[in-house]
Parts: sequence; structure tokens; C-alpha cells
Amino acid sequence: TRFGDGVARALDGRSVEEALTLELEWTEAIAGVATSFRTFGDPQPLRPEVATQLVRIVKESLTNVAQHADARTVRLGLVYLSEGVAVI
Repeated sequence: TRFGDGVARALDGRSVEEALTLELEWTEAIAGVATSFRTFGDPQPLRPEVATQLVRIVKESLTNVAQHADARTVRLGLVYLSEGVAVI
């Protein structure tokens, strides 16, 4: 799989948004799908463990798309809420 140190490398000095954009670029290259990414709400700093888990969840989801889905497009959203963050 692409996990382990991969998540730490994805975040190395990058914002969550930058790391997720790189993951989408990987998905485009590997699976040949068109991707889009939007952020909703007011971006706020995330605790390191939250950022790590968020990137891990997205990596797993995109890996599943690349390996198992017959998708043409992938849309990813990051929603900043008053008490947290959500991935859609």
C-alpha cells in the first residue's frame, strides 16, 4: 500500500490542502480520471494527528478509486466547520 511514511511525507511542510492536491494528482496519473478539489468554510489550523488521519483517509479512498472504480471523475471537498473538519 501507499501508507506508513507516505502520509508523513505527504504532509512534510505542506498544508492539508496542498497534500490533498498532490494525492489527487497521483490519482489522475495512475487512474486517468479527472479530479477537482474545493475547500468550504474558513480554513483553520488542524492538530497534527487530525491532519495525518485526514490525509490517510483520503489516500485510502483515492487508492480504492484507482484500483477498483471505473470512475471518470473524482471530486473532493474539505469542509471547515466551527468544531472540526469534514471530507466530502
